[in-house]
Parts: sequence; structure tokens; C-alpha cells
Amino acid sequence: MSNLDITAVVAELRPMLLGARVEKIFHTPPDLFRFKLHKSGRGRVDLVVEPGKRVHTTSYEYKAPTKPTNMAMYLRKRLRNTRLDAIEQVGYDRIIKIVFTGYEQVY
Repeated sequence: MSNLDITAVVAELRPMLLGARVEKIFHTPPDLFRFKLHKSGRGRVDLVVEPGKRVHTTSYEYKAPTKPTNMAMYLRKRLRNTRLDAIEQVGYDRIIKIVFTGYEQVY
């Protein structure tokens, strides 16, 4: 994806995802992440992120891995039930910043 592609994708995803809550996160090695989100008034939204290659929403039902990876468990522990508050492109680089709020770290 080029810088211009990232700009267009972020503009398209922003109204779709802002305010959505994280239900579950799946990780398929080597680097495919699927965020199951829920947005009131819209229902379930699946966000697919493959760092360096693609980011998009999908309605395709991916087969969930039988055993969650350590990375998936780490992200689930920290992001479950948080709210997606911002999605933006950093400068005009090929970097997408996604901000989640509502997480309270408990030790």
C-alpha cells in the first residue's frame, strides 16, 4: 500500500470504526491480525491488519486458530472491551495509528 492508499483507507475506516468496542482478537502467524469489533447501530465489524501489506474490514469468516498464540492472548488481555477512539495516518507516512481507550492495567 502506498501513502495515498493509506490516506484513502484511513478516511474510509474512520467513520466505520470510531467508537467500536473490541470483542476479540485473533492472530494467525506470521503476521495476520483480525480484530472482532462491535459498533452500536452497525453490529459486528471485522478489521484485518497485516502489517506492511494491508488493512481493511471484511465480512469473510476466517477460520479461527485452534489454539490462540501468545501474541493474541497478550492483545486480548490488554484490549478486550476497550473502545477504538482514533484511527489516523502518521504524517504522510505508511503508518496507521490506532488508539484504544478504556483499558485499566491490573497487576
